[in-house]
Amino acid sequence: MSSEPIEEVKEAKRECKGGISPVGMVVIAIALVLMGSLARDYNREATMPALSALAASQPTLAKMPAADQLYQQNCAICHGIKGEGNGPASF
Repeated sequence: MSSEPIEEVKEAKRECKGGISPVGMVVIAIALVLMGSLARDYNREATMPALSALAASQPTLAKMPAADQLYQQNCAICHGIKGEGNGPASF
């Protein structure tokens, strides 16, 4: 049995002791940058409609009189004037 293949394996191990080759590091760095860019764009597209809907649903002073009128017409009968659950139709 020849020891030549064993010597080749030992030589290969010695060459790899430094870790990942410079070319491998560049490839990994490029892949990470691309992945980060894709993730950032995906998150932006996924969250923007939700943020727009949330902003549209936030109470403003202009919306308060209409909301109060709706509450008085539809909710206060059971929930009471202050929302304490003591309206005339509550039990």
